Amino acid sequence: MAQGTDVIGLAQGVVYWPPPPEVLDAAQAAVRDPSVSRYGPDMGMPELRQALREKVARDNKLYNHNICVTHGCQQAFINVMLTLTDPTDKVVLFRPCYFDHHMSICQLGGGREAGVVFGPRDSRTMHPDIDWLRSTMGQPNPPKVVALASPCNPTGIVLSEEELLAISDICAGAKAWLVLDETYENFIFSPGMEHKTISAPHVIHLFSFSKAYGMMGWRVGYIAYPDFDAADRLGKEFIKCQDTVCICANQLGQRAALKALETSGARYRDEKIATLKKNRELLLDALNPLGTLGNGIYGGEGALYFFAKLPPGCEDDFKANKWLVKHAGVCVVPGSACHQKGYFRVSFGNLDPVSMEQAAIRLKAGLARMVVEGIEAD
Repeated sequence: MAQGTDVIGLAQGVVYWPPPPEVLDAAQAAVRDPSVSRYGPDMGMPELRQALREKVARDNKLYNHNICVTHGCQQAFINVMLTLTDPTDKVVLFRPCYFDHHMSICQLGGGREAGVVFGPRDSRTMHPDIDWLRSTMGQPNPPKVVALASPCNPTGIVLSEEELLAISDICAGAKAWLVLDETYENFIFSPGMEHKTISAPHVIHLFSFSKAYGMMGWRVGYIAYPDFDAADRLGKEFIKCQDTVCICANQLGQRAALKALETSGARYRDEKIATLKKNRELLLDALNPLGTLGNGIYGGEGALYFFAKLPPGCEDDFKANKWLVKHAGVCVVPGSACHQKGYFRVSFGNLDPVSMEQAAIRLKAGLARMVVEGIEAD
């Protein structure tokens, strides 16, 4: 899209920092170990799986949960969908949704767009409409799975414990699964908010090393699933998908992930995430021509994102994005990619604070011009 012009990207959902130095040192030392180049256990390195069992119990209060290590959180989502759903089953996503969740569901069973049931969000908060979910799941033959991200990609909202418990109870009553993508568990920015997890036999949790530890390209995520009776029933199903899709997560990435858990990775992670507070402030100010939080601008509670409504007359979000590239030198994600036309997503994670200052100046000037001039005359 940029075609060689000077464009700053505010689109991609990544962080600007690399992995912790001790992780890189450990990976460099391990790369010549012959075992790194061989297949490993399908469900993950035993040492890493044990460390993650301890992590989810300690940090997420998920006791008696087992672990499947995957090639990032997106493969974890695919494994779960392959395991839990048949081609005729339906899955609830709340609009706007994470585009890769939607594409994953559509690709199962030869492309099943009809398998996605879109739920609405509150127009003021972008939180899921729980009353709608209660009504939908109370109908005959309800959806098999409800999938949510908290903190949310693309909206940047964080679900409260009360919301999660209400949604879980609705799913339990409908004998449905609740799948929670918690990639951004460490990214909480609104004062007084916390990342909450809930535990139940029908709730499955997805996590990632990509964002918090700057390990996007290392591709390590994991499924934390209930195993209350130690029979590992879900694990026996997950391993079929795992062996078919990838055999095992990459060995070097798993070594790096284990080192991040064993050393001062958490302190490094938290220090880096703290630098995003300034980025968040800069982007919130840049979005000011479109409104205020809760009125034209949404999210920023957690994850890396704001979700904003385009000005009247500029609802063609793909055209608006091209306009911003040409006239402001910034690139965003059109809301239609997330199945919410007339909006766009911006990320405050992929640039260091100095670079973000320049991006925010460009975005604010571009949006102010768009509000006055529109995009049709371009």
